[in-house]
Amino acid sequence: MGAAAEPLQGASPYLMESAAARGRHRRQWLQRWALLGIILLTFVLRVYDLGREELWFDEALSAVISGDGLVDIIAYTQATPFEHPPLYYLVLHTWTVVAGTSEFALRFFSLFWGVLIIPLLYRFMSSWGGRSLGLLTALTAALSTTYIAYSQTARMYTLTPVLAILLLASFFQALATRRLRWWVAFALISVLGVITHYYFALMLLVPITLLFLGRMRDRRTLILSLAVGLGCALLVVAWSALSPGFRQAIGDVLAGEGGGVSSLELRISHTVGGLLLDPPTAGNLAIAGLAVLGAVLWPITPPPWTHPLRPIGTRRFLLVWLLVPWLVSMAIPYWLQDRHLAYLLPAYYAMVAAGLLVLRAKHRILLWAGLLVLVATSAYGLYLRESQVGFEFGRIMAFIEERALEDDLVLMDQPAYWPLAEYYSGRDLTKAYLPTSNGVLVEEKVDEQMRALVDERHRVWLGPAGAWTADPESLAGQWLASHGFQAQKEWFPGSGSASLYFMANSLEPLPLEPGIEWEGKIRLLTAQSSPLVAVPGDALRVSFDWEAIELLDESYLVSLYLTDSAPAAIGGQTWAKRHSEPCGGWCLTDGWVPGTIVQDRHAIEIPPGTPPGRYRLQVAWYAPGEGRELVVNTGASRVDLGEVQVERPADLGVEAPGMLPAQYPLQADFGQIALLGFDLKDAELAVGETVLLDLYWHSSGRPTADFRLLVEVVGEGGQVLVSWERWPVSASLPTSDWN
Repeated sequence: MGAAAEPLQGASPYLMESAAARGRHRRQWLQRWALLGIILLTFVLRVYDLGREELWFDEALSAVISGDGLVDIIAYTQATPFEHPPLYYLVLHTWTVVAGTSEFALRFFSLFWGVLIIPLLYRFMSSWGGRSLGLLTALTAALSTTYIAYSQTARMYTLTPVLAILLLASFFQALATRRLRWWVAFALISVLGVITHYYFALMLLVPITLLFLGRMRDRRTLILSLAVGLGCALLVVAWSALSPGFRQAIGDVLAGEGGGVSSLELRISHTVGGLLLDPPTAGNLAIAGLAVLGAVLWPITPPPWTHPLRPIGTRRFLLVWLLVPWLVSMAIPYWLQDRHLAYLLPAYYAMVAAGLLVLRAKHRILLWAGLLVLVATSAYGLYLRESQVGFEFGRIMAFIEERALEDDLVLMDQPAYWPLAEYYSGRDLTKAYLPTSNGVLVEEKVDEQMRALVDERHRVWLGPAGAWTADPESLAGQWLASHGFQAQKEWFPGSGSASLYFMANSLEPLPLEPGIEWEGKIRLLTAQSSPLVAVPGDALRVSFDWEAIELLDESYLVSLYLTDSAPAAIGGQTWAKRHSEPCGGWCLTDGWVPGTIVQDRHAIEIPPGTPPGRYRLQVAWYAPGEGRELVVNTGASRVDLGEVQVERPADLGVEAPGMLPAQYPLQADFGQIALLGFDLKDAELAVGETVLLDLYWHSSGRPTADFRLLVEVVGEGGQVLVSWERWPVSASLPTSDWN
């Protein structure tokens, strides 16, 4: 063994240097592959489900603004208060010309910058603290759920961090090389940042503060740095002079007025909570602890290159980057959000990476424990995001447009929904927004504004409606429930809803038997309805006066039915039904006081395709907790309100007998009625399956009798296997009424 070790002891310095070089090359090779793996991980985490969720308000605004022409984009950002500068929208416009305007395409533009920042972060932070710091900073950014969310949002919040890194890199290059081209790059990136987001101007305080801390005395450097800052300030002043919307926003903020103002407590909560603790889990608290650990215990080592600010050290540089813009932003009483300061995140990620290096210096097991916290926190945050259900404006709008008529009014209780409505609307329906003035809808104004909007309207949709509303007390819904008749209300994931109201027309009293009660709980006093003559697609409007006989401990539903005039035993059926809460959900029965009269309105739609004929309108009370209808004191469960005459629509076309699309055409003449053909779905069936049979009838005149239809399934031996007898079409349209 001793002989084997002797050559190593006597190895030449050249061989030892070669071994060290090979070790360095191997580490560099591993670091390059690690960086490539981090970049790939970044892309996968951000592209997954990129287009799954619908756009939210700000994203829809990006789509709408960037969808205009270049001149219109600039004009909009100039005229609109609290709107961002135009650069992002101009660049996004160019992108959408190539990639389209789908949710995926719009967000992929942000994803591009969200992935590009990883190699930039690695290169920049490696120059300040070595490759280990660069790799760990890149990994922290890749796993950050906050930055993943920004990368999946069609806004400028992944572009500003990229510009921040380029800004600082060009500034330090200008200091180190003293070359004019780097000062030009520094000035250009400063301008690009400011015309991307106004709050990017605070990033210019970072190099200025570093010059102050470094006691920079070089006159040329100071003059050029101040010239860049002054140039950006003059740019903002010039833009303000040309932009009435920007001037109004500044005036409102300085005056402490309008929705763009917030308290210092909210600004701290929104920025710290959103950037560092979203979601506020133990894992994110631990990661913030790593950043504090890096800020306190990481050695104050200067970067491994020379420039006048080198003595400041990496730790102090990161603290200046992270804290100075944030502290100054706290002095501006604007409604500040975390995403407005997204360019601070790279400094935070570097602080976390520094904390991991502090752990590595203690023991490698601690480093792996810190990395495990990063991965677990990211996985849990992604799980929470995946399990959340957002407000699906587009899905609700599609629901409305599928059912709306051309002259329907679509009423939304949030004026800020207009970009979503413009992006997701597929039909040119009339839309209106509440309130019609600034602020929230107030009770003193609701009647005036609602009457002006729904005047002479036959049908009004309320929705898409969601949790983000300018009508927090749902005054519009209550007004419609008391002045109109709710025919539909559909709930969607994310607390979204759409409701259809038929507005009032003349009502007529309905004849009722006195003393109608349901199990001694609810009494029906009076009922009124619109004329009981209608066509398919219209609705019957009914108004009730109820009285609670006793205190009710359950929320019952009002049930309306449109049934055949024939009993169910001989082929009658229900053609329409609706279960709904009384007063559209604003006077639930478990809040009724005995003896108090409750006025309640409902509508039941006559489905398209309902055959002309005579039907019955019935009402019942349904107990959802018990899954049954309450029993009336007459022994039945439903009360008959009267006969309804459904008429043939005036514009219904009539096809010639030879033009009918029958699968099996034939000519079977039964005298007064002829069978022209039939459709038979699934001719080969197993026992227990259903036969789907469509028959095409034709009458040359009005039949003199009410014929019934007999259908039989006959076996090979002639025996009848199945037989059933029905009214053709409907019991409410007997053959004697056929034209």
